[in-house]
Amino acid sequence: TAGSPFRSVLRGILAAAVSYGLFAVSVVLLTSLFLLIIGMETHTQPANYAMQVSAAFLLLSQGIGITYAGLPVTFVPLGFIFIWIILIRACGRRFHIDPRGFLAGSCVWIIFTAVLLWRAQDFVAISIWRAVLYSWLVFACGCLLTIDRKSPLFRRARKSLMQKTSATLRRTVLLGIRLAVRFLIALSVLSFVTVLIWIIMGKVMSYVSMGPASAVITTVVSLGWLPNLMVWALSWLLGSGIVIGNVGVFTLWKSGSTALPVIPVFGILPKSLLSQNVIIAILIIPIIIAFLLGLQTISSRRGFNLFSGRDIRQE
Repeated sequence: TAGSPFRSVLRGILAAAVSYGLFAVSVVLLTSLFLLIIGMETHTQPANYAMQVSAAFLLLSQGIGITYAGLPVTFVPLGFIFIWIILIRACGRRFHIDPRGFLAGSCVWIIFTAVLLWRAQDFVAISIWRAVLYSWLVFACGCLLTIDRKSPLFRRARKSLMQKTSATLRRTVLLGIRLAVRFLIALSVLSFVTVLIWIIMGKVMSYVSMGPASAVITTVVSLGWLPNLMVWALSWLLGSGIVIGNVGVFTLWKSGSTALPVIPVFGILPKSLLSQNVIIAILIIPIIIAFLLGLQTISSRRGFNLFSGRDIRQE
């Protein structure tokens, strides 16, 4: 029957297998193309390491650190993780995954990851149990996003919330969530613009010895780390700066590095600023954004309507 347990289990297995398989095949094709182009321009044969590089990308895309030349590499590409979560969500909705299917899919997902870890055990930087947990969390996040407002689980949770909380409390919390989302969007735009400025004004060291095709494909691969760069840019704007182990420090006041790997991501990191007035102006930009958004929330009709002297508009 349509609602039989076997069908639910089968749908969960298919959702996990298809999402894992599609992403793995895409990574293998991308890394093979990447290594092939570099090999053609450098007259070497790096394509022989395509499977090892693909395995490393798959591990990093699940938040699993690897070792390279004896050093741990935990610089995971958040962009690839987000893409994989979106793919899991799409497959979960396509196969109508439910709690029973989620459990079955989790088992399949863990089996695939265990096989990958077994093949790549020589360069996994963390324990196997932690690696499996990180991998499963990626699958769980994707499945969690498949829940929509029409699902029975969401309806039960909403009904329970409506019964146990007042309308005023729910509205206040909703306004706070909206304000937080707007603030995060504003900071994301600010961080993205900052990264673009770094790219325009910076010097990408690793492109010096690359041909044009290698530079293009390297840029495409590096986009997987764009969210990481945005987080770094936000830290830099807020004054905390960027610290890369004990080999690099980049803040508004100080910048310097020793023995940084020559890769495009590190090539765009900014220099320190000389003008104190510019530094102060940069530091107050997030404060001004937060103040304006908060002022708009407490003064608007859809917000607290504080300055109108009228009752708060009920939604």
